[in-house]
Amino acid sequence: MNDNSNTKCVKAFRKVIDDYSYHSDEFANKPLPNITFFLGAGFSHAWDSGMPLGTPLFEINTDKIKSSYFFKNFIRYCNYDEKDILSYDDVTTLYYRLQLMQKHSFLHGRFWDEVSLKNVEIELRLYYLKKISEGMNNAFANKKGQFSSLPQNKVIYSFFKKVLNEITAGYKGPDGIRVNFLTTNYDFVIENILDYLYSGDLPYYSYLYRGFAPSLVNGTSEYILPQDNEFTFPLIKLNGGLEIYWKNGLYSLEYRKPDYSQKKIPELVLPCQNQIYDSEYFKMIFPKAARILQESNVLFVVGYSFPKEDFLLRILLKQFADSPRDTRYKKIFYVDFAEQEGEFNLRKKIQDVFPDFDNNIFVYTSGFKKYAKEFIKLKSRYEK
Repeated sequence: MNDNSNTKCVKAFRKVIDDYSYHSDEFANKPLPNITFFLGAGFSHAWDSGMPLGTPLFEINTDKIKSSYFFKNFIRYCNYDEKDILSYDDVTTLYYRLQLMQKHSFLHGRFWDEVSLKNVEIELRLYYLKKISEGMNNAFANKKGQFSSLPQNKVIYSFFKKVLNEITAGYKGPDGIRVNFLTTNYDFVIENILDYLYSGDLPYYSYLYRGFAPSLVNGTSEYILPQDNEFTFPLIKLNGGLEIYWKNGLYSLEYRKPDYSQKKIPELVLPCQNQIYDSEYFKMIFPKAARILQESNVLFVVGYSFPKEDFLLRILLKQFADSPRDTRYKKIFYVDFAEQEGEFNLRKKIQDVFPDFDNNIFVYTSGFKKYAKEFIKLKSRYEK
């Protein structure tokens, strides 16, 4: 671990927040800065250590799919039926084969067709819906659409409270920083945090702009359009989310615990050898995410490992800075738990995407929970 690098990363972000705070005497003469948080699996794991990280999330215990008739037979067809555990690599291969068979009818063979292959996909997605839901430790909203009243991780909650307190001092909208959230996670962690910070008559996720306007939220139409609310944060889920459902050309959000017997499948991107983002959902959100990145001054990456199969997401991230000129005034912060990898390897992951960056990259190798703890200890220059 490089303590000097870690300390530099914390202090540099504190300075960014102070520089662009509405408390600053100069804020009125500056354009509003955009700070975009890009959240990977390590962020959710920092919030709740019970949430699985990376590849274990997608492993499949074949004992638990005995009632999944179509998926079980598809595994047998692909010669994986003798395995007790399907590894991450097994799953990416199986899902890629499934997608190819769905796309090309000449690959169906004698006994597979569009209907049976669709049922394979439904059963696979239901398996992951149950597995991920069970790992979320009852993080779903209650019947009224409300999350638990207490933050699960007070240190991380306090970090966002300190940052978001610098947004505005007035009623006309943001005066200081603007904040955006992009995430590869399926869960509701960031919604939990914001809901606790901004409790009101409606759950705060009703005010978030998701890249689309949902027709329903928890079965009702109580949704606040972004132009009607001064403090809406964009929240774009790049791999879909457990709460995002599509029906008859309309999208809805459902934060309450799903009824598995209904076999309703949320919008999720599953791991694949050749990741495909071709649904209407991704056609809507990717242009929004690209614009957010292009307009951002600061990119704050938490717990994202830049996996090789996320090739499209790496290109998307490049929209933050696709010219050497951007490196002069834009900054990147990268926080992950990588004490064994070290600062050099963490910095290399970022520079593989942003080769022109050097001085304006700040890395922290001891994980986001510890980063948040160090950050909240630092006083703003405006605190007495």
